[in-house]
Amino acid sequence: MVYLGNREFDPRDVGYRNEPISGGFTLDTNLKGNRNTGHEFKDGPKGGGVIGPALSPNDRRALIEYLKTL
Repeated sequence: MVYLGNREFDPRDVGYRNEPISGGFTLDTNLKGNRNTGHEFKDGPKGGGVIGPALSPNDRRALIEYLKTL
């Protein structure tokens, strides 16, 4: 689930906070048309939506922290 309507910035995950708020909207990403899955990062050949290697949760966090310094 994605909670929409919060305009408070989340500096840790770099985006709007994703938590329920009064007057907000719950977006059910399991419903067709509500998905925004983007590209995949997984081990194996590139193509079919795969654009890079798999990243561990720690690698992903390190990358986000690095991008914040730019």
